[in-house]
Amino acid sequence: MSTTPLVSIRCLVYNHEPYLRQCLEGFVMQKTNFPFEAIVHDDASTDGSAAIIREYAEKYPDIIKPIYETENQYSKRDGSIRRIMDEHMRGKYIAMCEGDDYWIDPQKLQKQVELLEANPNVSLCCGGYISKQKNLPDVMHVYKKGENGFFRFSLEDWGKIWYTKTLTVLYRSEAAGVYRICAENYSHSRDTHLFYHLLNWGDGLYLSDCLGVYNLHAGGVCSLVSKAQKAKDGYNSYKELFVVNGGEFLRKRYFRSILRRMIHEKATKNLFFEGKGIAYSLGDKCILLFVLLFSPFLRFLLK
Repeated sequence: MSTTPLVSIRCLVYNHEPYLRQCLEGFVMQKTNFPFEAIVHDDASTDGSAAIIREYAEKYPDIIKPIYETENQYSKRDGSIRRIMDEHMRGKYIAMCEGDDYWIDPQKLQKQVELLEANPNVSLCCGGYISKQKNLPDVMHVYKKGENGFFRFSLEDWGKIWYTKTLTVLYRSEAAGVYRICAENYSHSRDTHLFYHLLNWGDGLYLSDCLGVYNLHAGGVCSLVSKAQKAKDGYNSYKELFVVNGGEFLRKRYFRSILRRMIHEKATKNLFFEGKGIAYSLGDKCILLFVLLFSPFLRFLLK
């Protein structure tokens, strides 16, 4: 068997001590007929995360490949984490899972690689998951379609339904080539940017299996974020994607992000005129005016 990994797992860790063992166990339990590695990047955690990573790296040296930072890279907001991780990604395929989430299917990588090998024009494979939050019942999120247990979806489909839960995604490294080039032009780069470029390269496949667990907790980068902050983050993401790449798909997403931000913020006039500048149809302009006039009521309804 070749020692060059077919899959590189991209795992970012920061103060994930309560969840990290489950995450790393999800990696080492994978049953595959190909070699894989997990690049586990500890971003200068102040808890016991680094010690757990060292323990697993010593026990599973062929799988767990650690990176330890002495200075937090995420706080720099300069793309340093992405560049560091990109330098270590050797696999033909890249899997994603942050240190506070974990996989529950030992065949996850095998199933996804087989699907991508059989469909060379597809950019990524994702699937179902369970969301877990303290003191609340677990919730399963699985879309059921297709006779073979999976279905194909396009960029336009993804614009309507967020199929690509990060912890379930495995993507073709070559399909991320344009993203890696464009990333230097992004100030608000998020998973949205990566998935846009991947699905612009080729369709995705959704595997209707439950692959992992998404932990919602106060310390997560995206979990339990307020609706107003999510609206702002979405606006920043789609605005710069549109500015850099153009195109009707991104114009629509940018316009919708303006509407969402108008609903969740009190100061909406500047956003109204920004939206008016990219509203091509009379229908869009009417929706924009409606949101401007009734945003306090809409905000109340969506609390």
